Amino acid sequence: MLAGNQSVAAVFVASMALELVRSFSNLYLPNTWQLVLGLFLLAVILFLPRGIGSLWVRSKRGTAKRSVATEREALQ
Repeated sequence: MLAGNQSVAAVFVASMALELVRSFSNLYLPNTWQLVLGLFLLAVILFLPRGIGSLWVRSKRGTAKRSVATEREALQ
């Protein structure tokens, strides 16, 4: 749910992000770290419904579109 199904690397990045949020919130907000972790999960689900891996897919699509456009311009 957090990583998406785009790649295996997204699973590792998502687990690291989740652990970093949990660790820092536990360190700086020891009484409310579960609330911070829940808000983080809600934010990811709300703003990235396809998971953190969708960020890579977006950047790859943008790069592919730009390269196709530059090839077309070069041919003309």
